[in-house]
Amino acid sequence: EHTRVENVVSSFRFAYQRPYERLERLAEQYKLKQVISGADSDLERFVALRNWCRYSAEKGWDMGSTDWCPPWDALVILEMNKDPRALCMCTHYSTLFVQTALALGYTARHVILDHHCVAEAWCDDLGKWVLMDTGCSKDPARNCHFRHDGVPLNALEIRRLWRAGRINEIDVIYPKRRKTTGDTLVAAEQCDFTNYRRFAIPFRNNHLQTPF
Repeated sequence: EHTRVENVVSSFRFAYQRPYERLERLAEQYKLKQVISGADSDLERFVALRNWCRYSAEKGWDMGSTDWCPPWDALVILEMNKDPRALCMCTHYSTLFVQTALALGYTARHVILDHHCVAEAWCDDLGKWVLMDTGCSKDPARNCHFRHDGVPLNALEIRRLWRAGRINEIDVIYPKRRKTTGDTLVAAEQCDFTNYRRFAIPFRNNHLQTPF
């Protein structure tokens, strides 16, 4: 049984995204409430949102016709995804997830791994951070999250299991593919757990409001 956490205060300063007109526009313009409609839990909503973000640019990892890398701004990224006209890679997919989750009232943040970028969202249902890997592969159906003993994992928990040599105990959960275990991942097909040898978070999630 999970203990619900009512209040969490970090010793690190963090610049949280406040209510903001561009956040409201993101939710309304892309009908984000419809994206998560029908989901019965926070986790199911995160999965639906993650899947939608990844399929916003199915091709991915392409500099497009403009040979340009967009900023961490979901409204810009989603406009550039239409052709696509600019690069969309794991960092941008994670940005989409973080900022669309914020637009729906959740707390989310970027997590930068070794040569990879993912996201974590705070799950009230579980009282913990849950990692969402929106852009782990050029195959959009491979967007995923991870579980151990049925419980969704965050970056720190994944790293600890990897260091302990227990990735075979990690379930990889896809929205449109059969689940598999961590020891069967092939680095050439998607980012594997060696990426967790180091990770960090930017101490803010207000990139949609300011570049500073």
